[in-house]
Amino acid sequence: KQLAEAKAQAEAEAKARDEAVESARSSRTVYITNTGSKYHSAGCRHLKKSKIEIGYDEARSQGYEPCGVCNPG
Repeated sequence: KQLAEAKAQAEAEAKARDEAVESARSSRTVYITNTGSKYHSAGCRHLKKSKIEIGYDEARSQGYEPCGVCNPG
């Protein structure tokens, strides 16, 4: 019985952790440019000319892909 309870507790903790990671990802801010097709982290060198704040999920849904330089995830 204790083993089953411990397993259920571990599964609940893993699910909560996964949900927290997903929530952080969806509320995360990334940046796009006026002309590019990539999204970036705040300090990326590709943001010198323009830097437009956008949500991670919104950027992905609009077809933006992660920058290969700053690797925003």
